[in-house]
Amino acid sequence: MAVKYCDGKVPDINAQTLPSDHPLRLLGEPAGQQVAAAYQNLNFSQACGIALALVRAGNQFIDEQAPWSLYKQGEQHKVDETLYSVLESVRLSAYLLTPVIPELSTKIYRQLGYALDLNQQHKDQSIPYSLHSAWGALTPCQILGDAQPIFQKLEPLETVVP
Repeated sequence: MAVKYCDGKVPDINAQTLPSDHPLRLLGEPAGQQVAAAYQNLNFSQACGIALALVRAGNQFIDEQAPWSLYKQGEQHKVDETLYSVLESVRLSAYLLTPVIPELSTKIYRQLGYALDLNQQHKDQSIPYSLHSAWGALTPCQILGDAQPIFQKLEPLETVVP
């Protein structure tokens, strides 16, 4: 959608200007600290649950906001706000899941326009946790990478009847 409605760029939105009661911002702002605490306690399930709750909220938010309808109505600023907040939620979730799925997180980051390998972050200090785990770190107007499916489609197994 960002390719179609925002010329293939991250919408030009400052995350800090989103309302303080924005549903994705409310989940995203504390997520970095919550996930860090969960990882420190070796509670990987809780860490993943926090990140995935943000993904689910992003899916629900985009369905509710219907940016395709907003675009048809000429509400470009609302389209931009919706897409920025969803893309930021995806970015933050991907980063927070890096210890569990580093290659998948890197694929997501590359589609968001980053040239980072999150699998190598222990060697590269240009990916500081304090920056990337914070809500609103997605750079406005950043050119997005090519959109590609992240997950392979699973086909049902054929059952063999004896």
